[in-house]
Amino acid sequence: MKKIYLGLGAIGAALLPFVAGAQTFDVPTSTQSSLTANVTSQLSQPGVLGLILLAVGIPLFFYVVHKVMGLIPGRTSRRV
Repeated sequence: MKKIYLGLGAIGAALLPFVAGAQTFDVPTSTQSSLTANVTSQLSQPGVLGLILLAVGIPLFFYVVHKVMGLIPGRTSRRV
């Protein structure tokens, strides 16, 4: 495992000068406000919010069930 981390660290160190020197670009204020308004209007619809909650809730439900099942002790006797 240490070799993988060392390799990833070496790759990151090699790419750092390119990422640090990357140029940024300006977004006009009108475009930024219209995009923000569009995202806000889409998220305010109840169907989209329900879909997001469902996508988060299903894995969370299985996680909680798995943790609760871990609290239940198993059988102590073996079948012969």
